[in-house]
Amino acid sequence: MRKSVWSLFVAFALAVVPAVSNAATPATPPTTQPTTPAKKPAAKPAAKPAAKPVVTKPAVTKGDNKIRLDAALRPGGKLVDRPIEWTITKENKDTTKPPEAPLVKQKGSTVTALLAPGDYIVTAKLGLQEVKEPLSVGPGKPTHKTIDLKAGYLHLSMVPTAAAARIATPITWELYQYSRGTAAKDSPKVAAAVAPQSEFWLPGGSYTIRAVYEKTTTEIVIPLPAGTNYDYTINLYGGRLTLTAVNARGVAPVDDVKWDIVKAMPAATGTREIVTQLVGPSQDFLMREGKYVAIAHSAAITYEIPFEIKSGKPTRVKATLKTVGSTAAVN
Repeated sequence: MRKSVWSLFVAFALAVVPAVSNAATPATPPTTQPTTPAKKPAAKPAAKPAAKPVVTKPAVTKGDNKIRLDAALRPGGKLVDRPIEWTITKENKDTTKPPEAPLVKQKGSTVTALLAPGDYIVTAKLGLQEVKEPLSVGPGKPTHKTIDLKAGYLHLSMVPTAAAARIATPITWELYQYSRGTAAKDSPKVAAAVAPQSEFWLPGGSYTIRAVYEKTTTEIVIPLPAGTNYDYTINLYGGRLTLTAVNARGVAPVDDVKWDIVKAMPAATGTREIVTQLVGPSQDFLMREGKYVAIAHSAAITYEIPFEIKSGKPTRVKATLKTVGSTAAVN
């Protein structure tokens, strides 16, 4: 009886162990086929920043220079601020060849130019003065040069008397090269202008100025060294002269009346210098102060009337012309 109970217990234990063992064994997961992951759309490459514009610098030959030129009336003088005519040409070392064409041609108080290395000729013209100077361009050479114009500046005006304003009506100005002992009319004429006032840029030197206003001619000599700025006002020390000629009846003569105005003091040659000559019975004009003689001619009549001009005062000369016994009044 005990044996059979024990046998049953053993049999029961053996039956339970496989079941527990089976329960403890983990279940094998089902086999799955590997899946291909879904393709993502290809990412666009990042946009590159916009390229900066390329600035091409002009090619500069080794030794090129930006040259600046200005000018003065003399070395170390004040720079000229008036328009100068500038010309720059390549130096022509072969005199058998024609001159080089200008590389630069400008007008102004200064000129700036970019030139390749080499030798050049600079021409500067102001008024009646023109100078030429060599210019070397290249490494180690100056890039600024002041041209010596070797010139003077002359401004001319005129007043009838010391207390009067400048004359505002046209004056004839004539400039002659001065030479000691030579009259202006026999000297080279340098320039001429017709204006109340006039200015000239001239080579350094001395000049005779002849100014003609109404019937009056004035001559003066002006030294004008290079570098000089001369503002010259001519004072006529003048007075107005009125001339009148009548016949015995007190009216204008039928025949033409001609006047010779001469200086009262004869020259060394014994002749009297003619100041002006006029035609017509009545005349009115400005004269420099001094002593003169008016010589009236009408037909066969010639009559002389001395008179004097004083600065700022009018003078009236009236001639009564007769075949015999002409008379005159001066006041």
